[in-house]
Amino acid sequence: MYNFKRPVLAIVLVIVLVVSSSACSPAPATESVPIATPSNTEVAPVVSADMNDGNYSYIVNGNDKLPKLKRLFGEDTVLTLVVQDLAGNELLRIEDVYRKTTNLNELLGAGEYKALFYDETGALLTPSQEVDDILTLKDRGKADTTSPSSQTETKSKGDYTSTNLTYATEGSLALKLNLIKPSAGDNFPVILWIHGGGFGPGGLNAAEGFEGDFTAEGYAIAAVAYRSMEEGYFPAQIQDLKGAIRYLRANASELNIDPDRIFILGTSSGGLLASLTGVTTDLPEFEGTTGGNANVSSSVAGVIDLFGSVTTAQIDDLSPDILPTTYEIFGCAPYGDCPDRYKLAIDNYITADDPPFLILHGTEDATVPYQESVELQSLLAIAGVPTTFVTAEGFGHDKDGIITEYFDDIISFLENN
Repeated sequence: MYNFKRPVLAIVLVIVLVVSSSACSPAPATESVPIATPSNTEVAPVVSADMNDGNYSYIVNGNDKLPKLKRLFGEDTVLTLVVQDLAGNELLRIEDVYRKTTNLNELLGAGEYKALFYDETGALLTPSQEVDDILTLKDRGKADTTSPSSQTETKSKGDYTSTNLTYATEGSLALKLNLIKPSAGDNFPVILWIHGGGFGPGGLNAAEGFEGDFTAEGYAIAAVAYRSMEEGYFPAQIQDLKGAIRYLRANASELNIDPDRIFILGTSSGGLLASLTGVTTDLPEFEGTTGGNANVSSSVAGVIDLFGSVTTAQIDDLSPDILPTTYEIFGCAPYGDCPDRYKLAIDNYITADDPPFLILHGTEDATVPYQESVELQSLLAIAGVPTTFVTAEGFGHDKDGIITEYFDDIISFLENN
């Protein structure tokens, strides 16, 4: 088993503020313009930082846009960001954005701004909708969250209730989960439900359509939102899921759930994250610090993986639709040099101490090949991990169909673990 460690190095952000009265109009996308401010104007504020390896970010309204910048402009491009007001007056200049820790909400007030990116030659680069050239900054850099009263408001859905809770805050980003519980009873076992979608945003509605089915069987669901690959590089996603588990366990009495019966279920990329969360207990790089509760275990009673996990031997066999995400979640250009992506392979971490697994996979899956789960079952069996493998004959990459067809198998697994 490999225990990958990434040192966390100090990042220094020095902000030199000089009054600016410059006015410059944005150049056409194809025009090459000098980066230096003309000598007849005052220099706009410049952000600088030590040039060392570290965990950098480019934060806009609580979201880290750095992975998008690198995918859009290239890993090796040296970017200078110039921020103007809508009248064209330069307000802020950040040189070499890839090597700065930058929170635009802290450097600028709430409002609308124009963001221009230049490469090292002075050429103006045209952003896409992924990194908007018009930025709308919210007040004080806070994420778009609801008021504290509505964050914890419980909604009745008849036989079950639904409550949105904030389980952690990373920077200005509030991480939430949707706790769905039977309306009657207590000390419910809970299923941490992880959404698919190529490590993208979302999560609170991951169990939509199945809330009544599981709560009718006496189970609670915690549908979890984690930092997407647009907001943090791997293993931030695993750290957030472990933080959610610690939160549930630390507050089990108040939340009326059973701290000893916390399961994790994921579909597609969510199945991969669920599996990795289950097999990386006590590995510091994956445990992280999301949400605190450092003395609380992030272990789970069982893992339910729906067509999600990948292995070292077969990581390149994924559909072209999702294969690029195995690069992008590490900030790498698709199909470029990216050795870190093999950290996604579950065989790096499997040990005999891992929790029981239930694997469900369709034989006609054209997105994540069925053979991935065949190999996963073999690897778990060799390690001595109790494993149930359900072959969904004739099914493709079909969450709703497989859960509906094999619901009894899922409940049986939960009840026996």
